Amino acid sequence: SIICLEVNAKESNAFLSIIHSTVFDTKYTGISNTNLINEKTLLTKQAKLFQTIKTSEPNLLIINAGNILSSTDYIEKIKANNQTNYDVINLSFRDFRQGKKVTNNLIHSGKIPFISTNLIDKNTGELITKPFIIKNISSGKTAILGVTQSPAGLKVLPHLQQQLDGIYIEPPVKALEKWLPKAKSQADHIILLYYGSWAGLKPIKEAFGSELAAILVGGTRAEYLPKESVPPIIGTSGNSEHVALVKLNLESEAANAEVKQIPLDANILSTSEIRLDWDASTDDDTTDDASVRYKVYRDGAYLKTISTTYTTDSVLNPGTQYCYTITAIDTAENESAHSNTVCGTTLDQAE
Repeated sequence: SIICLEVNAKESNAFLSIIHSTVFDTKYTGISNTNLINEKTLLTKQAKLFQTIKTSEPNLLIINAGNILSSTDYIEKIKANNQTNYDVINLSFRDFRQGKKVTNNLIHSGKIPFISTNLIDKNTGELITKPFIIKNISSGKTAILGVTQSPAGLKVLPHLQQQLDGIYIEPPVKALEKWLPKAKSQADHIILLYYGSWAGLKPIKEAFGSELAAILVGGTRAEYLPKESVPPIIGTSGNSEHVALVKLNLESEAANAEVKQIPLDANILSTSEIRLDWDASTDDDTTDDASVRYKVYRDGAYLKTISTTYTTDSVLNPGTQYCYTITAIDTAENESAHSNTVCGTTLDQAE
């Protein structure tokens, strides 16, 4: 789960903007070998989107709410560059799929900002990483805490026992009883990053909801979370293909949030451009992939025919949603079925 936070000082020091996305354990599939999202390039798409938003929202804080280390590509990126795209990463039980030693080495390899209030090293009795961080933003100091649910079946499933060998997952409510007061003593606002199910989140909300500005959730889709809640409980839609752009109002007595879902597979370049990328299709009658061409449709209407596996749609209106499909055309001019539909909303015009 990935979240970006941004303070919008133009409107009010009390507004905190957030981008939140989630990694689910799902493979991406499309129709007729023409897929508008490719799992191998998901991280690249995320980085491009974050950079695009940073261009218009310079005070951006990017956060991951858990499960980032389930991606072997991302683990290799951390090993190679000793860095991430994120300012804060909540450590979840799913981030130990390669075992405690691998995850510990990544945590302590450099300036990678992991947090967790309830993952404890059984050997030392100490937290595996720091419980929270404090961010100085124009609306004051904001503390960001991380917590993970214990996985169902841990007591009976050997693979979970192996992955989490040497790790004690303290009950979230007990951990927050200890660390939330310490965070509150250092900050004006508190944001909780939670990884797990809505059922596991309910007792946390009941115990600490009045003390939190927002709860950002990984591991559960937005569709399964309450839409109206105090504090706001924010997830993302779909299977890793969306991020949620959130504007959090810290000024009101009960913090409220505006949420906008942004798809990763449509790269939003500006107020007037959207870029599309897809997997190459093949022609059964030839081994030459270059012989395949593609038709691009916008909002159901034909837009253009091209030979590349990417295109940029320009001269669009700001703050407007556009939806696309792709078809493949072989040398005999046979046209495939339409791909899955992806939608992108251009950035709003800056005031």
